[in-house]
Amino acid sequence: MENQAQRPEFIAALKGEVGTDARVSQPLGINFLYEAARLPEVRFAWPYPLSDLAATTSHLRNTLLAGSAFAFLVALILAAFLAQFTARRLQRIVEFAK
Repeated sequence: MENQAQRPEFIAALKGEVGTDARVSQPLGINFLYEAARLPEVRFAWPYPLSDLAATTSHLRNTLLAGSAFAFLVALILAAFLAQFTARRLQRIVEFAK
């Protein structure tokens, strides 16, 4: 087993910071995002598979895109309705002025 104390995230944790590093896990051959933090009298390190983070990010991006498209459609319909309403009122004012 290799010395974990030489890892960048662990060095940062020893300084009292939250350390992060992205690298390929040697035993598994998978990209991981490693994080480490120092809490009083305890040091924690935990890996996150980058494929999971990418999938979560993709899902969040798609959800935001769908929500934005829906909000845009509602705003467009509302704007069309209000423009039609305003045009009718202006037309009545013009006809009355004649």
